[in-house]
Amino acid sequence: MDTLSWLLFESIALPATLAGVGSIVLLFIGQRMEPRRRGKMWLIWMCIVVGLFMMQKLVTTDRERVRMSLDTLARAVTDKDMNRFAAQLAPEFSSDGMDKKAFVEFARGRINDVTIDPPTFTRCDIAIEGDTATIELTARNLVQYQGFGVPWASQWTIHWKRGPEGWQVTQIIPRGWGGHEIRSLQDLHP
Repeated sequence: MDTLSWLLFESIALPATLAGVGSIVLLFIGQRMEPRRRGKMWLIWMCIVVGLFMMQKLVTTDRERVRMSLDTLARAVTDKDMNRFAAQLAPEFSSDGMDKKAFVEFARGRINDVTIDPPTFTRCDIAIEGDTATIELTARNLVQYQGFGVPWASQWTIHWKRGPEGWQVTQIIPRGWGGHEIRSLQDLHP
C-alpha cells in the first residue's frame, strides 16, 4: 500500500511516465485514426495526466507532512530560531536523559556557536505506523565556525508523534557525526 500511495500521491514518476509513454502510443495509434477521434483521444489522455498531477498537488500524505516538519526543524536550526526549534519538539520529548527544556538549552549552546547552511538530505527514509513515525536520515551541509567552513555529514534517527500541533519530535538519536560513529547526544559535548 505504501508503494501505491507513493506512486499516486508523492512521486512525479507515474504521471511523467504516463505522459511520455501515452504520448508515444497515441502518436502511433493516432496515425490510423480520423482527426476528430484522434483529437478526443489526446484530450482524454491529457486530462488523465493533468488529473494525476493535480491529485498529487492537492493530496498531502502523512509522509509528506512528516518531511515538512523535518524541513521546518532544519530551517529553525539554520536560522538559529530556538522558539521555532522548541515548537517542533513534543512536550514529552526525551533523549539521553534530557527533557524538552534541557534539550533546547543543549542545542542552543551548539547552534549559536556556528553558522549552518541549509542541509541536503542524502537519505531520508520515513516509516509511519499509526500516529508515530521514524526518520532515518543522512544530512550534509556546510558548517562555519570562527570563519572556517567545513562540509559536514551526520546521520540521525528521529522519532515523531502526531498530535494537535501536527508532527513533533519525541526523540533524536545521533548515529554519525563528521564521519565518526556516535551513540549518544552526550558524545556531542565539547
